Amino acid sequence: MRHRYAHLDPALLAALLAGLDLLRLFNQLVLASGGDPEEAMDWMRELQAQGYLPESLDLEAFFRSLEEQNLVQRDGEGGLSLTSGGERKIRKSAFEEIFGGLDRSNPGYHPIRASGDGIERQPETKPWTFGDDLHLIDSARSLQNALKRTKGDLDLAEEDLEVFETEHLTSCATVVAIDISHSMILYGEDRITPAKTVALALTELITTKYPKDHLSVILFGDRAEQVIRGLPGIEQVRIHDHEEASEGAVVAIEVLGALSLLGLWLQRRPNGIPKAVLGLIIAGAVFGSCWMGWVAHLGGLIRHPEIEASFTSMSTDAEAH
Repeated sequence: MRHRYAHLDPALLAALLAGLDLLRLFNQLVLASGGDPEEAMDWMRELQAQGYLPESLDLEAFFRSLEEQNLVQRDGEGGLSLTSGGERKIRKSAFEEIFGGLDRSNPGYHPIRASGDGIERQPETKPWTFGDDLHLIDSARSLQNALKRTKGDLDLAEEDLEVFETEHLTSCATVVAIDISHSMILYGEDRITPAKTVALALTELITTKYPKDHLSVILFGDRAEQVIRGLPGIEQVRIHDHEEASEGAVVAIEVLGALSLLGLWLQRRPNGIPKAVLGLIIAGAVFGSCWMGWVAHLGGLIRHPEIEASFTSMSTDAEAH
């Protein structure tokens, strides 16, 4: 059986071409190409050659307009790359694709079940304290408190003031894990492009609507190393050390699994598990846990070398004392 890998959903392609939304089509192709605008342009030329785009359409003029709008730029070698504005356009396009069809619903902004600083006013009130917004003062309750305190004389004091409580709004952190292994394109199915679309839509949503939130994207799979190697400030020796430690950790976990299976088999015997085997299992579990922690530490050093600097300073301070 032969499989054909499609970079773009045919239904989505037909919808884009129906309205000749070239910028949105370009954004979708850039997303499918992994952020390569030159490859996206080549695909658009191929679509025109196959008759999907009208021959009268001047694609070269459209490509020049992308540079004029500062969506793409040329590097020192003459190659094209996305600008920060182009990246925002792609995030916005992904956001509109994911959230554009939502129906009207209740307002949000991450409320929690607690009162505090926020926008939505609560029916409950509390005594006014310095720093509370004056527009939240409950005039009726405040006047009632003044009349009760003065027994009929309207003499308003600070202690009489009450303000409405507001629903507390908090920030949160979101972590998106994306599998970029070979299974994401197995059997000719494109699973990686929808994953990237969701990640970009979340980025656009959080950076625009929840600017105080934090978003992290984690890539895992056999191609994650290629991505991390292209980032600035990455030392290859740290990647090598992490790989070597990871391979050793896998062996340690496999040995622990074998010992555990041996223990389960010995458990069925009348005498149970020998103390020596039980000690080996416990020692293997402790050793494997420590090794996995060391692997995680080495992985953190790849992107955050300041961790090693902080450990060094702590050791120096400890030796000094």
